[in-house]
Amino acid sequence: MNVSAWHHYGRFRPLWLGMMVCLSVLPFLGSRSPAPESVPSASPGNVEIVRTFTQAFNQRKTEALLSLVAADVQWLNVSGNKTEVEVDGKPALEKWVRGYFKSCPSCRSELTSLMAAGTHVTVYERARWEAKSGPQSQTSLGVYEVRAGLIRRVWYFPAEKE
Repeated sequence: MNVSAWHHYGRFRPLWLGMMVCLSVLPFLGSRSPAPESVPSASPGNVEIVRTFTQAFNQRKTEALLSLVAADVQWLNVSGNKTEVEVDGKPALEKWVRGYFKSCPSCRSELTSLMAAGTHVTVYERARWEAKSGPQSQTSLGVYEVRAGLIRRVWYFPAEKE
């Protein structure tokens, strides 16, 4: 580039910079992010349903707990790259819950944090119980799918001893 060309560029530098900014922004003008109302929002009721479910569990109120789940409820355990269906259907959940209550009468759960997005409520849960060796606890991550006011699916990830 000779000196006269550089000098010429220097005189029009603000115009040139403005054109470069416009050209770099043009591709993004047509691609707006979705309007907030188009993103599914979590119903505050979904969080309350999960809280009520946990309270019924802690109070050993099987009927109250079952009133919060869909007839085709599924309880799934996630481990690594595998997901196993532990409970399939309301009758199976009732049988599982009654057996669990008998095997661990001291078990209680506390939801230490909840986050909701659309139909899903993610919980961080701390389970506590009494064992022969003394008090025990573990934490786990769970995701509840709530549709039409009922828990449809629950995914639980491996628990970690505290």
